Amino acid sequence: MKKFLLAVAFLVGGVAPIVLESVAGEASGTPGTSPRGPEFILTVKDGKQIYSLLNDNSWMKKFVGSNLYQGLMIRNGSVLFALNDPGNPWKGRFIDFVYQKILQGRPASLYYFHKKSAVSPMAVAARGLGSSEIQLVKLLIKTFRSDDDQQMDSTSWEIDKTEKVEVSPIAFRAQKFAVVVKGDCLSISRDPDLAAEVSSNCQGVPEIKADGQLAMDLKQAAPSLFPFSKDFLGFGTQLTVQLKWNEKENHFTPVAAALPLFPNSLLRSEKANPDIFKALPARTSLFISAEVPQPSGFDPKEIGHYLGQKKEATKGQAHVGVTLAYLGLSQKGIPLSTLLIEQQNFSEKYLNELKSLFSANLDRFEVKTRKVCGDLIAVSPVAEALDLMADSCSGKIPALEHGSQIIKDSFAANKSAMSIYFDSGTFLSNALKEGYVSAETTDAPPEINGTTTLLAELPKYFLIGDAGPHSLDFKGVEQ
Repeated sequence: MKKFLLAVAFLVGGVAPIVLESVAGEASGTPGTSPRGPEFILTVKDGKQIYSLLNDNSWMKKFVGSNLYQGLMIRNGSVLFALNDPGNPWKGRFIDFVYQKILQGRPASLYYFHKKSAVSPMAVAARGLGSSEIQLVKLLIKTFRSDDDQQMDSTSWEIDKTEKVEVSPIAFRAQKFAVVVKGDCLSISRDPDLAAEVSSNCQGVPEIKADGQLAMDLKQAAPSLFPFSKDFLGFGTQLTVQLKWNEKENHFTPVAAALPLFPNSLLRSEKANPDIFKALPARTSLFISAEVPQPSGFDPKEIGHYLGQKKEATKGQAHVGVTLAYLGLSQKGIPLSTLLIEQQNFSEKYLNELKSLFSANLDRFEVKTRKVCGDLIAVSPVAEALDLMADSCSGKIPALEHGSQIIKDSFAANKSAMSIYFDSGTFLSNALKEGYVSAETTDAPPEINGTTTLLAELPKYFLIGDAGPHSLDFKGVEQ
């Protein structure tokens, strides 16, 4: 995905210096400091659902037998995955009993950290343990201990506080883990620093409105977008997605999501242009669309003024949709990203101004622009992306509008300030292909093609968000 992220960074980076200049002096925090806390946190009310997801979900059963799963487990696997093995000699024995006794009926969290230096970026925590469960854990540590306890420095995510934490190393099925029991919380990771860090931030039971909650730190997940999200679009960095448990199919479905909104947010809830679904080809795996005040032009000076204006100054202005999309890989394995800008009263000068806007800050790239599907201007560093959208508009290739009817209907029926479409299967399949192409010059072997076919079975998600007084509130659709 590195090439894809670079392509996105190109589209955003072309105007990012203008954003930063227009809001200079207003940003809080210290640029360049290391982020605190995990990038993703999945928390469930009942830990048995994680067990069911890993053991009873039909897709997961197939995934466990894939080469990709085996490769991921080398570094990314958590202690939960260590138990999910068809050849597990401990099946039905003491370890399963302890696992179910600790997790069933109480909240559990799975953490992912954006730390390359970590032995593994994953950690797990179970809260609300009673005295009997703690004794079981201590017995487990005694049985599988591989060395003496270590003292690790741990930092709080909320306040500037460091403390010493006792971490117990254990070895289980040729894998090493770090375990911390602190208060009523059990923390486990393959990395001792992360086990200690999670234990220091494991106080109390988190409030969850649904069966589960996914919390994402957007500043870590998409740092290139942060100047826009904070200072122009005006929303915070913590996205929370509420998840409903599907008992029949043993998986979670997103039903709602929320982002905090700052008072200066320029997002507004309006009827979005349905031509987005016509312009984007069916192969599109991700798009993020926002409704914002319409700029008077795209000259760098005009954009600088536009990005720096206050919310009060935009009252009465017409709105336009701005969409960032990922169309997958080109025939040569190049990621295809594009920016779609709705522009009524189109003029050829807008295309020239857009070229000037991007070339002013990115000398190494040549931006390409084209008018597509009526009032949409497409911007991309790759001409093939523009050709695909032109063919999609003319009907030469299938468009996104010919895909999921439930997603299209949701988009057409609701006003929105922001909408997010994510075809998880296509996106991850492209990521795997891109990773192989970047490392090899030969055609992908059957193992790679088989895994991409498996990933393609994953569902599509659509979130449509309404701008409230204090938050951007999304409703979720899955297919």
